[in-house]
Amino acid sequence: MNNAIKFETPATVNPVTYQHGDRARLVAELDHQRTRTRLAEQELFHSKQFYRWFIAILVLLIVAMYGGLWYAKTILQTACY
Repeated sequence: MNNAIKFETPATVNPVTYQHGDRARLVAELDHQRTRTRLAEQELFHSKQFYRWFIAILVLLIVAMYGGLWYAKTILQTACY
């Protein structure tokens, strides 16, 4: 019983078969990298969109609070004088 691992080097394999397998592996890796790049671009887009909305809401809240304080101050001044 021989438990040796069969190891093939490019010199012992048919060059056409090896190139075809290597090309298929490279094409698969390229496709995988393209998929990862596309997903990263989508995540970046959604991240930017989220932060734009987040900043817009914060600015709106600051403006609303400032307006509320101004209104309360005006009412207080009117009521006291």
